[in-house]
Amino acid sequence: MGHRVVAMVQGVPKRVICMTCGSEHNYRAPKSAPAPRAALGKTRERSSSAKSTTSDATRANKSRASAHAEWESAVRSGRPFRRYLATEQYAAGDLIQHKKFGDGLVRDTSGHDKIIVAFSDGERTLIHRLPA
Repeated sequence: MGHRVVAMVQGVPKRVICMTCGSEHNYRAPKSAPAPRAALGKTRERSSSAKSTTSDATRANKSRASAHAEWESAVRSGRPFRRYLATEQYAAGDLIQHKKFGDGLVRDTSGHDKIIVAFSDGERTLIHRLPA
């Protein structure tokens, strides 16, 4: 029973396609998944790296703001949108309409079958080039 990730939000699988029957559904973590680190009760003290964490957060915020500005500019450009289909092939700069996430801008291709798409509420990794 294999599944392929169709959409990810902040590095966590959100939607999957069943490779056996082809149905698409929300990702459900396996019951035997390890407990989150916070639930284990042990905490690690941070050393002086907290300073770099702040700058990492600042960089991430600037990156998100840049991605949103790029998305907004592309959406308002008047270029036509393509309906998102996992079987289609997309390239950076393509405008797509996703049935759940809305209007998006393909920012990058990640590997052979994944694209990184900027939507109004953030970036998501989607699948493309699936065999029909």
